[in-house]
Amino acid sequence: MDDDNDDDDLFERARKRSELGKGHARHTDPDTSHAAAGEVDVNKLERLYLLALKAGPLTTTEIANFYSMDRDSFSPRSPDLIKKGLIERCGKRTCKNSSGKMRSMLAFRLRPRQSDS
Repeated sequence: MDDDNDDDDLFERARKRSELGKGHARHTDPDTSHAAAGEVDVNKLERLYLLALKAGPLTTTEIANFYSMDRDSFSPRSPDLIKKGLIERCGKRTCKNSSGKMRSMLAFRLRPRQSDS
């Protein structure tokens, strides 16, 4: 199976299910949070998230560390990707990047593709 075609299909499914591609802020958040959310490239972050999960189940901290980014860039993506049917929770486990703190964190994996028919 061609990995590039698999990637294209995965990202096409994400794009089709994409909402406006904007970041989120709660209505109770300060104006600065709403301004920052407007600057987030959600599509890019979702693509990075999905690419990382091709390696297997990961926590959002592990995904962030893979890209040398902040966990807060990826943790808000999980609920949206679950709603889109692209990832699923696969239990809790000790995060590999917990710096010795041995935190138990929720792990995610790519959801098996469902038939489109």
